[in-house]
Amino acid sequence: AAAAAAALAGAGRGREKKGRRSQKLLARAVMDQVEFVSMCKDSDPSDSARRKFEKICAEAQERICRAIEELDGKAKFNREKYDRGEKPGGGIACVLTGGDVFEKAGVNLSVVYGEMPQEALAAANERGADRIGLKLEPGQKVPFFACGLSSVMHPKNPHCPTMHFNYRYFETEFGVWWFGGGTDITPAYLDEEDMKHFHGTYKNVCDKFDSAWYPKFKEMADK
Repeated sequence: AAAAAAALAGAGRGREKKGRRSQKLLARAVMDQVEFVSMCKDSDPSDSARRKFEKICAEAQERICRAIEELDGKAKFNREKYDRGEKPGGGIACVLTGGDVFEKAGVNLSVVYGEMPQEALAAANERGADRIGLKLEPGQKVPFFACGLSSVMHPKNPHCPTMHFNYRYFETEFGVWWFGGGTDITPAYLDEEDMKHFHGTYKNVCDKFDSAWYPKFKEMADK
């Protein structure tokens, strides 16, 4: 990786520029080699959906942060890993402030183990989906696992829209699981080309898997 970084750096103009480029690529190459440490319980199997989704989110978090840093050209993300004390789980909070393009941006990964009241799942059950997995006694809480990646980005220019997304995996201890999340764009000044680009990008991604997905998910979002 270091050799590749040095080779790429050679394409720059001027020795000083080459040096900065080499250091930047070398640092990125070193970061690529850092093994991600899971925040899941040790009892969760290595091939479980929990660990797989957590790893996907962690890799996406790093790619997004790097892309935003490169786009901004000035500010860098402050990365902070945290735990939940005596409770299992944890998270990685990445926050960027005071950039040339972005006033503030956050990209956060979280892993949560907990219990929730049955009422918290009532809305999902009303849509005809069994989100619990068995019949519970009155007042009995639902043990769950949740992992998600969320982001909010606020550009400095008011003509650039704010963007938000969150994607998550949710699983009860009774074997029922599902994916959820969504994304939205909030303009201060409406530019139809921005909206076309936003929705067109998501449609292109959805169409790679199923052409019925985009209109289905768009309808869910509109409701």
